[in-house]
Amino acid sequence: MNSYRSHDWLHEPEIIAELIISVLYVITLIIYLIFLGIFNKRMKNEGLTDAFVNKIDILRTSESILNEGGNKYVIWAFLLILAFIIVIAILVYLRNHSYYKGISLIIIAVFIIVSIVLFIVLWNMINMPVFRAFMFVMGAVGISIALIGTSN
Repeated sequence: MNSYRSHDWLHEPEIIAELIISVLYVITLIIYLIFLGIFNKRMKNEGLTDAFVNKIDILRTSESILNEGGNKYVIWAFLLILAFIIVIAILVYLRNHSYYKGISLIIIAVFIIVSIVLFIVLWNMINMPVFRAFMFVMGAVGISIALIGTSN
C-alpha cells in the first residue's frame, strides 16, 4: 500500500510550478485575444476589414491597419507563440523531475488542448496567410517537443 495520500501531489513544487506557468500563460493569451477582438472591432467599424476593400487594395489596407496599432498585435502574437514553445519545454522539464509523472502529463495535455482551442480562436481573428503558416509551424514544434519530452 502507498504511504502517501491522494492529494500529496498538490504539495510537490514541480506540480505547483506547472500549474502556475500553465494558468499564467492561458490567462495572458485570453487577455491578448480580448484586446485583439476589441482592435478587430475597431478596424471593422472603420471599414478596414471589409473583404471587398481588402481584395481591391490589400497593401494600403494592411498599411492602414498596421498604422492604427496592428503591428503591436502581430508582435505580441509572435511572442505568445514562441512563449508556447518555451512553456511546453519548461513543463516537460518539470515533468521529468516530478514524482507524480501522471499528474504532470495530465497538466501538459490539458494545457496543450486549451492552448490549441485558443490558437484556433486566434487563427480565426487573423487574416494574414504568412502569419497563419508561422502559427501552424510553431504549434507543431511545441507539440513535438512535448511528445518527445514525455516519451523519456
